[in-house]
Formats: sequence, structure tokens, C-alpha cells
Amino acid sequence: MLLNHEIGEVVDGMDDFFRVVPFSKYAEQSRLTCIVKRPSTGKFKRMVDVEMPIVQAAMEWAQDGFVKSGLLPGLGASIDCLCQEYPRTSMVCFVFAAVVNGEPKFVTAPFKLGHEQIADLQLRGLWQSYTVN
Repeated sequence: MLLNHEIGEVVDGMDDFFRVVPFSKYAEQSRLTCIVKRPSTGKFKRMVDVEMPIVQAAMEWAQDGFVKSGLLPGLGASIDCLCQEYPRTSMVCFVFAAVVNGEPKFVTAPFKLGHEQIADLQLRGLWQSYTVN
């Protein structure tokens, strides 16, 4: 495994205070969505907004990133994933790692959660706000 699942990984541009959570926590949250740009399926291939779960968007982002770095799709490469929550900035970041052509490659997919999304997670006991003692 390329990623440290015990203490997490420091991600450039993200807060230093974070907690590692199981990937399954967000994989089960189909209502936690984001808007992504996709080409339309019609005659004219214009970009349209599509709503999808953040886990699906993160996995597609990682797949595109690894393909751009040289990973051939469909080879069954082992991809490691780590999920980190940033309570001070209300963000979730998925960190993906894979070995591409003998070199470790990393792709990050950060998501800023809105007030309604945080409130929904807190209501269900799935988000703890940052507090100072």
C-alpha cells in the first residue's frame, strides 16, 4: 500500500488538521452529491452539468488522472484510496495512489461541503465539527 491509512497523508493546499475515515463512509452516502461537467449525449457535444455522488466523481477523476499519467485502462492495476476529512474547512479529500510504469503516482480529489451537506451529516452523526477545548 502506498498510502498511510493510520495517520493519513499531508496534501498540498489542504489544512494540516484532518482525520482519516473509512472510504466506505462516503461510498454509502449517495445523497452527498456534486455537480460535474460532462459532454452531452446529443448531436452537439456541449458540456452540461450533471449531479453525481462525490465518491463516483472522485473515482472518475482519479481514473482520468491515472490514464493521463500512462496507466492503461482495463489492466486491473491496484489503486489505493484514502479518505480524509478536514473539519476546520468543511472539506473531504480522496487521495488515490497507483504504480504507473514503475513509479508511484497520486491523484487527489478534494470536495468543499456546503452548509446543508454538513448539517445533514451532523444530523446523522457522521460529521464532527472542529472544536477547541
